[in-house]
Amino acid sequence: MVELSTLAVGVAPVPVPLLYGTNHVAGRDGVIVIETTRQILDIECGANSFYHSDPGVEVCKAKALVTPTPATLWVRTNQTADIDFTIDANYPVVCTAEGGMPVGSTVNHSGTPASQSYTLTTTTLVSSQVVELTCMAPGLPASQSVTEIRINVLPETQEI
Repeated sequence: MVELSTLAVGVAPVPVPLLYGTNHVAGRDGVIVIETTRQILDIECGANSFYHSDPGVEVCKAKALVTPTPATLWVRTNQTADIDFTIDANYPVVCTAEGGMPVGSTVNHSGTPASQSYTLTTTTLVSSQVVELTCMAPGLPASQSVTEIRINVLPETQEI
């Protein structure tokens, strides 16, 4: 049950219970009012959050926080790079990596525990790359977060 009040801040509230799943609203005098129409409640989430429905609970959740360590990597020509990163999200997230990565480079984050570390390995690199790691809760495009990791490729050393 949700209780709402329209009184000003600082005034002791008189709750108005709204019963989930019905059109009945109990008035302040205890009389039941039957509503003939319903107004949809739109929930707006901030820029770094998205609307998510946990089993039966509708909330705004923070987008997955993806932190590469370090944010810039250095490798020699014709080497691969290991990209280490942490995902912080207390819900399932699928992350896909593009840019110098093997096809199908994905990570499935279960959300339990909320913070987990992962490693992805690039293909053999011949030039510098920016790897884009796109993460989102399955079926919720508004949850998408994108992190870029720069990989600088140095030329092979040559002896004189």
